[in-house]
Amino acid sequence: AVRRAKADYYEERIAAACEKGKRVWDVVAWTKPRSLPTYKSLIHNGQPLVELQDLWRAANATYNAAANRPVDMSFLDDMPTLEERDWLPISTQELRDAVANVSGRSAPGADHMRWPYV
Repeated sequence: AVRRAKADYYEERIAAACEKGKRVWDVVAWTKPRSLPTYKSLIHNGQPLVELQDLWRAANATYNAAANRPVDMSFLDDMPTLEERDWLPISTQELRDAVANVSGRSAPGADHMRWPYV
């Protein structure tokens, strides 16, 4: 009974749309323009960021703001210099043990090392 009621309802809507000169697709909501989401837009320097290009400019200005500023490295002069230490050798077996349980289908990590190189 429910299935038949739904079918009758949609048949009536389609028939009404056709009588008004509309297309069949005009009765379904997913073919109509989407309403804008209800969220507060990001603001940078008092201006809303509405375009992707605006967002990139704001991110660049925020995170790279100190890129060209001079850095006073003199604070390193007061740090004591430590003696250089030897790097302990890594055996082939240690390397095999480290990668034995890692997925061979995972994406490269921060070092961009891919499995053919390991």
